[in-house]
Amino acid sequence: MSLDHHFNEISNYVNGKNLILHTDIGVILNKYPELQRNTKKKTLKNFCKTIVENINAKSIFIPSFNYEFIKSNIYDVENDIGQIGSLSEFVSKEYSEQRTKVPVFSHVDIKSIYSDNNIIKDKIKAFGKGSFYDW
Repeated sequence: MSLDHHFNEISNYVNGKNLILHTDIGVILNKYPELQRNTKKKTLKNFCKTIVENINAKSIFIPSFNYEFIKSNIYDVENDIGQIGSLSEFVSKEYSEQRTKVPVFSHVDIKSIYSDNNIIKDKIKAFGKGSFYDW
């Protein structure tokens, strides 16, 4: 199946709602090498831009979980790097201003990089009523 076909399927399913995209970027890049660029950073930036341009979602969140808060009890939204893969690491470094303020279970809204869409990023609770996941 083509990349466009997958984008259409996802867009039809999401249909303008929020989306959390937790992925093994390596699998996607192996299947769709046209997303790759000459550096890792350019590839990841291109991936984010392509996702935003091709999926009809209100927000597109990439998990940027960091477990250091459990040990230190200190959360630094700008400097605590995502620890669950290269995409998580990249978005937490490059787009920290679009990152939620939830210790451990933070997310980056890659859609808000290209638009003024910051409805959920000020949430500070991980779970339950009034939390990030309370959509």
